[in-house]
Amino acid sequence: MRCGRWVRALIVAALGASPAALAGQPRAPYQSPYALAIAADGSRLFVSHHTGGAVSAIDLGARKPAWRAEVGGSPTGLALSPDGATLYVADADEGKVFTVDGRSGRTTGKLEAGRSAYGLALSSDGARLWACDRFLNQVSFLDPAAKRLLQTLPAAREPLFCALAPDGATLWVSNLLPLGPATDPENAAVVDAYDTKTLKPLARIKLPSGATGVRQIALSPDGAWAYVVHILARFNLPPTQLERGWVNNSALSILDAKARKWHATVLLDEASHGSADPFAAALSPDGTTLAVSFPGSHQVAVIDLPRLHDSLTKQPPARLPELANELSLLSRWHAIRRCPSGGDGPMGVAFDPKGATLYVANYYSDTIAAVNAERAKLEGTIPLGPAPVPDIVRRGEMLFFDARICYQRWMSCGTCHPDARVDGLNWDLLNDGIGNPKNNKSMLNAHRTAPMMSLGIREDMEHAVRAGLQFILYRQVVEDEARAIDAYLRSLKPRPSPYRNRDGTLTPAATRGQAIFQSPKTQCAACHTGELFTDLKTHDVGTTGPLDGDVKAFDNPSLIELYRTGPYLHDGRAVTLRELLTTFNKGDRHGRTSHLSPQELDDLVAYLLSL
Repeated sequence: MRCGRWVRALIVAALGASPAALAGQPRAPYQSPYALAIAADGSRLFVSHHTGGAVSAIDLGARKPAWRAEVGGSPTGLALSPDGATLYVADADEGKVFTVDGRSGRTTGKLEAGRSAYGLALSSDGARLWACDRFLNQVSFLDPAAKRLLQTLPAAREPLFCALAPDGATLWVSNLLPLGPATDPENAAVVDAYDTKTLKPLARIKLPSGATGVRQIALSPDGAWAYVVHILARFNLPPTQLERGWVNNSALSILDAKARKWHATVLLDEASHGSADPFAAALSPDGTTLAVSFPGSHQVAVIDLPRLHDSLTKQPPARLPELANELSLLSRWHAIRRCPSGGDGPMGVAFDPKGATLYVANYYSDTIAAVNAERAKLEGTIPLGPAPVPDIVRRGEMLFFDARICYQRWMSCGTCHPDARVDGLNWDLLNDGIGNPKNNKSMLNAHRTAPMMSLGIREDMEHAVRAGLQFILYRQVVEDEARAIDAYLRSLKPRPSPYRNRDGTLTPAATRGQAIFQSPKTQCAACHTGELFTDLKTHDVGTTGPLDGDVKAFDNPSLIELYRTGPYLHDGRAVTLRELLTTFNKGDRHGRTSHLSPQELDDLVAYLLSL
């Protein structure tokens, strides 16, 4: 009850002026709280505002906001120095890490951390900092005192979160998407582990088949276990139904951190409904409780880890792989409790130092929720300011990532299209028959590249949106919702390629590759033409596979953001662009590349990655 009283007091302080006093002020931008960090003494809660370009602190003792720092960009991950004096703020736009005085909110500097900084991990002595450089597929190792990038570590694909083992000896990194060919029935994302002294890879742990959308990873206080949340896509099955998680599940994978190997995967859904799109994973200070946020279903869950591990030890080793198919398992083990997040799109979570209160960042509501961790009960919410009324684009974005518009809340549009892009998998959608899976496509520029799908089955984006609602989410189409999703998809802008120079110009290799691309000898530009690098036609380039039947011609895709849309070709068989240009270009039917030297191929790939 005490938690509820101080939350109510904090709500009043956060609002400050009355609604009447605020009425004449200009509309505030969306804040979109993303990540949370809490001071070791529990005195302050720090919040990154992903679309607000800011970071803020809430003084939990005085029950009022302490400060707000306008750092710019798109803030993501946070890390706090052991003494609470310095807050590190990752920026997804420029790949920088800002340093902010944790007491005053004054921005004190910045570190170069690559091109797209997301998750952060800080050593216990505050001397070493790691940052996930998402789109260059690497982890940056930084010296905070010298404000220098010391080294980069190669990751698998789109590293989003990282965590240090309690002894600081191992860095664990979760990779958002699978790295392999989409034709592989065992295709799955991986978790990387590195030696923090030698900076050498220690292990690459593959998650179960269909693991994608891998988000936060957390380490137990004794260093024995790593916990990572993710989607478990049933991509080997045609999506003929949604019941019982037939298409997508939410999962928790438990890794043996000492042996550096997979231990078990358990589902976070119930048999009758899903808990969609797990995002954050945070451990209570004593390591007995794991908190997970579900932005798709607007919930948080608390998991009893002693009960979970006790139940796992009772399973025969041969049965552990089967647990990834058992719905309601954690409920049967009395190991999970859920509650509403108190807002829309819960993302970052953080426990107070006593483990009594769980704080939750509600991305689309611009609020922080306080949850009683023991009872899994929402105690109240803290507004970050006067939240603006969502316009049609923001509403469409909210719907796109909302599993409540799906039958039984199993998934959202964003489950298969994180950031409205790709999940790295093949899906056998029923719109063009059964038994012919195709690679998932990005939604970027969908409104400009009709017809839709690899075979052009849908007339345009608008028809595809409505068909997706009806036949994939099993939702009766509500035209206002569909129009809002249309508006969101039209609003998507390409992210500048991290493979260009910082000023946006081409590198020397990409400049040479551009000449090769445009050369009549290769004929790349004959089909990949114009602003979007597509002629909007279908072509037979000799890529018909064993599951394609009599189909020969496939949609010519846009090459914009090619650096993040792999694997390539209509069935995702090519993991790399070099494979596409060589191994899977027999007879030079997909551009004339057989005469190119290794250096010329490298240059052409450099140009393609720059688009």
